[in-house]
Amino acid sequence: MRTTLRYMVNRDGPVFTNVPPDPEDPPRGSRLTVVRSRYAASRSLLEPLMIIVIGLALGLVDQSASEVSSALRVPALIAALVLVGQGLNLLEEVRGARQVEEVAHQHVAAGAADETAVLPPQPQQQIVVAGSEDDVAESRRAPARSYLVLALAIWLGVATLSFPTAPLSLILLSLLSAYLIFAKAWRTLQTTSE
Repeated sequence: MRTTLRYMVNRDGPVFTNVPPDPEDPPRGSRLTVVRSRYAASRSLLEPLMIIVIGLALGLVDQSASEVSSALRVPALIAALVLVGQGLNLLEEVRGARQVEEVAHQHVAAGAADETAVLPPQPQQQIVVAGSEDDVAESRRAPARSYLVLALAIWLGVATLSFPTAPLSLILLSLLSAYLIFAKAWRTLQTTSE
């Protein structure tokens, strides 16, 4: 018999419920399937840490390059802040996903005596109720934010290419940051349009 846990969020916090096995599914022994966001708990900490390091390096190089025009320094500093924020958000998602996975494993290891296991809400955790007004408003704002971030990435890329006399480290970090920001905004735009 297959054990499936479904992760849901309600007003009381994250909830794990046992889902009856699919009759069309052949029995394969007991295993754990956790339905969760696209950021899996097994995600490495390397990606968020690298994004934070690149953002910090860009900010430091930007601040030390006082001879460069502010037409390059301003978008580079904004991009550095965006990258550090993005990296911190990814770290938080990885931490949350690992907590969810640990509780799910504990629930299955305990033999799933209860039909439902409830996690207490975490500090700074946003409780999302399906179909709430905040959810709808957030989904409407996501494309606008993505377009703004795309504009920032393009602005940084054009500004970087406009100042070939800037220090090499600033040019390389700016181009890398422009690519990372553009790729993230593009992915977000693609997922919101589906």
